[in-house]
Amino acid sequence: MKSKFFPGIVAFGVVLPLLLLLVLAFVILAQNRRVEKTFVEREGNFKRYQMEERQVKMLQTELETYRAHQEEWKLSLEEATIPTVSGLIERIANTYDEEELTKTKFNFIGRETGIASASSQPSVSFDLGYQGTFSAIQKSLLQLETEIPHLLLNKMKIQPDVSKGNLNVDLSYSLWSN
Repeated sequence: MKSKFFPGIVAFGVVLPLLLLLVLAFVILAQNRRVEKTFVEREGNFKRYQMEERQVKMLQTELETYRAHQEEWKLSLEEATIPTVSGLIERIANTYDEEELTKTKFNFIGRETGIASASSQPSVSFDLGYQGTFSAIQKSLLQLETEIPHLLLNKMKIQPDVSKGNLNVDLSYSLWSN
């Protein structure tokens, strides 16, 4: 016995709830996929962030070694003038006897030359000449460039002095200034 309400009961009691459940399941699946996609994207961003954070920490620890010298370097830039360089060159030359090392020239050019002329960093240039043994010249230039690290070698000319068994070295430097 079928009642006249049977089609309405089936339509509103079974079919409509099933359709609503299917629509709800479809919406939940679509949202789940969107949430998973967002999760994967954000997880990748987080991993990149962690990696970059580690790199930043490594760079900061590396920079800490330089920060200790930063004030010293600033003072060096402020103090490095031609009289300072001239005094250092004299002091270096005086540590050797004349047979080992002799300063043959020191000319202040007063303008930028070489690579320094193409830079916007202020600098002055000077020519320096030594006559002496290879070892003495090498040690004196090492001391000069160690004590004034912002010297830039523009030109170097080395010639043997056969009569004395020494070398003649002509150098052109640019001195960066602040």
